[in-house]
Amino acid sequence: MPAILENANDYRYPEFTSNKELIPKKDAARINAIPKDKLTQAGISTYANSLFSKLMAKGDAAEITIIKSVMAKGSSADHFGNAAVLCMLQGHAQAAIGLSMKAVQAAPTDANWQNNMASLLTQYGYAEQAIPVLQKLRNEMDDNSTVLNNLGQAWFTLGETDSAMKNLSAAIAINPDNADATISHTIIEETEGKNAGVIEKYKKAMAQSPDGFTETLLKNSSGQNGINNI
Repeated sequence: MPAILENANDYRYPEFTSNKELIPKKDAARINAIPKDKLTQAGISTYANSLFSKLMAKGDAAEITIIKSVMAKGSSADHFGNAAVLCMLQGHAQAAIGLSMKAVQAAPTDANWQNNMASLLTQYGYAEQAIPVLQKLRNEMDDNSTVLNNLGQAWFTLGETDSAMKNLSAAIAINPDNADATISHTIIEETEGKNAGVIEKYKKAMAQSPDGFTETLLKNSSGQNGINNI
């Protein structure tokens, strides 16, 4: 999905005129960079700490300052996790990611913090680092539509549409009202020329979660009349 523009007062999606252009080119280098060893619960804290150390070593100085400031004021998972969300909303991507990692380190058995960290990694361009975490969560909770959707979105951003479709389909089967999964699944279908029902699926997603992005998807597929007939 197009990233939200990094401006706290201006959450718009970049304009696009073709839904097919939303499918990223398959990124073999990043796919091959996905760690081959299966991530386990015993290793999740170490994994988060390793990513955090790399971020602190190479991250933007201003972002690191934010992270250190938050660390000086508390040490609980809730403290770090809530600060990560605030940083995300304010457009501080690296700070948001780093603080989500600290939340995982503070509460390594909490699946919610693991999922949040993985979601932020995907959102900000590090899906190859998110996938091991999401695969771990899927193995532990194979009936969780949120985890399956997030794993599908991670594969989507890497252009690996087969793996994306597998997980998005599973997410929709469990929760047909998952608008995010429906949108990404339908974009892939449309790109592959499987156009039957595409407009109705975009309409359903629009009804579930109306926003400018979904409106543009529908407009591109059906024209302005399709919007008016929702």
